[in-house]
Amino acid sequence: MNKIPEADEIKNQDRITQDVIPFSWPVIPLIGIIVVIVFGVFVLIYELKQVALTRHVIHVDVARQSLSGKVAIDVLQCRRYEKDVFLNLQNPEKLSAYLKKWQTAWNKLSIDTDFLSRQIANEEELRLQVLLNESVKQYRTHFMSVVAQIDSGEIDSPEQANQAMSPFKDGMRELIMASSRLAVDTATHATKSGSELVWCGGISVAVVFFMTVAPGLILVILFRKYNLRLMTANDQLQTYNAELKQSEELERLARDQAIQAKDEIEDALKKIESQRRELEQSEQQFRTLVNNIPGVTFRSHVDENRTLEFISVTVEELVGYPATDLVHNEVRSFASIIHPEDVAKVNAAIRVAAKEPKSFQVGYRVVRADGQIRFVWEQGQVAADSKYGVMVDGVVFDVTERKKAEIELRKSKEVFERASLLDKLTGLPNRALFHDRLNQVLQKSRRESNSNYAVIFLDFDRFKMVNDSMGHDVGDMLLVEIGTRLRNQLRCTDSISRQVAGHTAGRLGGDEFIILLDGIRNTDEVVTVAERLLIDFARPYNLKNHEVYSTASMGIVIGNKHYKRAEDVIRDADTAMYEAKRMGKSRYVIFDDSMRKRVMREMMLENDLRKAIEHKQLKLFYQPIVSLESGAVCSVEALIRWNHPRHGIISPGEFIPIAEDTQQIIELGEWVLREGCRQYADWAERLEYQTPSMISINLSRKQFACPLLVHTVQRTLEEFQVAPKHIQLEVTEDAFASDIKSAIQAMKDLKAIGVKLAIDDFGIGRSSFASLNQFPVDTLKIDRSLIAEVKRTKGMAAMINSLVVLSENLGIMLIPEGIEEASQVTALQKLGCHFGQGYYFGRPMPAEKLEAYLLKQPNACFNSVPQMA
Repeated sequence: MNKIPEADEIKNQDRITQDVIPFSWPVIPLIGIIVVIVFGVFVLIYELKQVALTRHVIHVDVARQSLSGKVAIDVLQCRRYEKDVFLNLQNPEKLSAYLKKWQTAWNKLSIDTDFLSRQIANEEELRLQVLLNESVKQYRTHFMSVVAQIDSGEIDSPEQANQAMSPFKDGMRELIMASSRLAVDTATHATKSGSELVWCGGISVAVVFFMTVAPGLILVILFRKYNLRLMTANDQLQTYNAELKQSEELERLARDQAIQAKDEIEDALKKIESQRRELEQSEQQFRTLVNNIPGVTFRSHVDENRTLEFISVTVEELVGYPATDLVHNEVRSFASIIHPEDVAKVNAAIRVAAKEPKSFQVGYRVVRADGQIRFVWEQGQVAADSKYGVMVDGVVFDVTERKKAEIELRKSKEVFERASLLDKLTGLPNRALFHDRLNQVLQKSRRESNSNYAVIFLDFDRFKMVNDSMGHDVGDMLLVEIGTRLRNQLRCTDSISRQVAGHTAGRLGGDEFIILLDGIRNTDEVVTVAERLLIDFARPYNLKNHEVYSTASMGIVIGNKHYKRAEDVIRDADTAMYEAKRMGKSRYVIFDDSMRKRVMREMMLENDLRKAIEHKQLKLFYQPIVSLESGAVCSVEALIRWNHPRHGIISPGEFIPIAEDTQQIIELGEWVLREGCRQYADWAERLEYQTPSMISINLSRKQFACPLLVHTVQRTLEEFQVAPKHIQLEVTEDAFASDIKSAIQAMKDLKAIGVKLAIDDFGIGRSSFASLNQFPVDTLKIDRSLIAEVKRTKGMAAMINSLVVLSENLGIMLIPEGIEEASQVTALQKLGCHFGQGYYFGRPMPAEKLEAYLLKQPNACFNSVPQMA
């Protein structure tokens, strides 16, 4: 667009300048105005200086007044806390608190007096300055001296303290009055200075007023007579300029419209040319894209031959025919290259899409020119065309390789699924396959009234020991051999083997196997299978030239219609298997409802046992150990009891095995050790020489094997200050039967700290008389089952007599347990026993009842370790 020539603009500006009306200022009135303004400025500067000076005076007075008031308040605050300190001489905690408050108040007074003394420069206030600088410091010095006398006990009453501080009361009172007078004087002076500040401000306002109003009035008078002429001239000039601007605007508008029209025509021509080039480029790109996409694009009619209007050149790679041979060719058409078996499927898909034009997808085969078969996938859209009618636009993809991969994947998946349902080690069905088959049997049992089944759960004894001692490879060989024996037993020619197709043996994991017997007639058939398996598994296994024994414990569930889930059947079979282990292993047990109730009770006790220590439900009872000759109490044994909030007293025989299975036995054993030592320390303090000479505390098998046992015992003894010689720790034979060497070392470590050791329940384990000399024990406690037979059989009496002689020779104390009759006492005395324990002498009792029992024993061997006779 062209611009307006600059010459025209300059011409118009000159014309506007010539039309401006000249104006001249009146000189004399302006000089007078300037003189008045200069004089007023000087007056204003003088008054402002006075105002600043007066303001500074007021500021100083206000500061002195504020500091004087603070000093008076600080003195009163110090006096107040001084009285609080003296009133709390007998309360050290409050005395210390008020002393800190007095110190804070004095620090504030010191700061304020320092500031105030700097503000005092008048000789009349010399007395106050002396008070500020000396009296306050002397007051603090004397007060701290009085506080020191209070701490040393020289002053012990408020009256003495106030008397000591009385010399400073008048000085502090004079300081308060002088500070107050100074505050009043400074306030009066500040008020006077404020009045002067107001007066000076008023003068300044008057000067400013006359400096502005007077010149203004003069200017109004001077310019009024020129105003009318100036306004008229300006109106004429504005009218002329408005007409000139209007004409110039019209001229500029016409020129701009012409230039804009020219530019629009040129832009339109350029845009048309650009669109033409873009259209040609897009068409070329489309053809290139169509010929290079991984597929064959086409456009065809909806007829039987699917006559082609267009197909991309990539069709030659797919079918072996060039695109030119297929377009508009009714003989070699699109339909001719489709596999004859798939033509109907393709036409059906197109007809369905053509009813209401929409997209479709269909997979089929095509026949190449060389006769090869290729798999393709077609995606198309049926749409109406104004020139050709209904047409199909689509893309055909070669999916031959993917189809082959799918077939291979399907085969691999089938192989993997079969492998995933078998145990890799034994080749038996795994847990998933067994659950599936058991669920099928459960469904069949619910449908058919005569369909019976049974499940046998097997766990192999001593497998862990084989695995740990001989290595995992031998353990794996044992599992493979077990699987082989299971297969052989389920394929024998007895009555149950005739239905072997209905039986399934599987491995659940580890050394656990499970058998499903389907179509059984009665329970006897299941028992027959179980007994045959027990016999077979009792035979030794020859593994790497080692003869290994691993019997089986079996739990059997006879199926019924009440079972809904496979998990429930396996759970009950597992419960029965553990019952078989509890009864001695290498046997079978058939599940009944009482087992489930017992398991539920054990689970309840397991959960409640975790809270028993925290809720103080556990308690120690004590049973006396006495001299058989005199009946005197020589020591006591601590026995744990559980007072359950809902079930009352629970026997240790019921909850101790649960604690051992759930790893709670360590915590439980530490509690018994601590509580026993605490109780013994309490007796030693209260009963003194009537305290039993020793307390026996039982250790569990896991507690005895704990590497921190010695540290725990030593720490507990130190905590309760109990001498080690008063503590005897009891262990049973099964606590060290599996590893005698480690057990002997553990015993030596315990003996090293000074505690006594005892073997409990001796005679029912695997320890022999000859092995007693290996163990550094102090006491041997004969099991109650042997004591019950001492009167009935001569052999038992002879064995106990031999044990008495052996223990005397080894220096070991012998204590029979479970004595309940006087005849047993007599028999044991004849055999040479000197001490005993049992209900005949006293049942386990709480600590308070035992104390009463001890006080009734005049001949008790208190506070001395029982000696051998």
